[in-house]
Amino acid sequence: MWVDEPDVQDPKRVVCDTLISDTEFEVLMSDYLAGELGIIAEDFKEGLWRLRSDPLDRMRKSHKQQIWI
Repeated sequence: MWVDEPDVQDPKRVVCDTLISDTEFEVLMSDYLAGELGIIAEDFKEGLWRLRSDPLDRMRKSHKQQIWI
């Protein structure tokens, strides 16, 4: 898995397990995996986040919800 953002050059790739749930329809990510990928949550309500390698003033907006059925 890796962060697929157009401005991220050579993103860190992390080997991880994937589980498919009968009750969840959204993609969920563990805190551990987010940390390995260098994702920092800035504001959960507004969906703002950045990468550890981003400048402190760089804010990214969460992508639109994807429901996988």
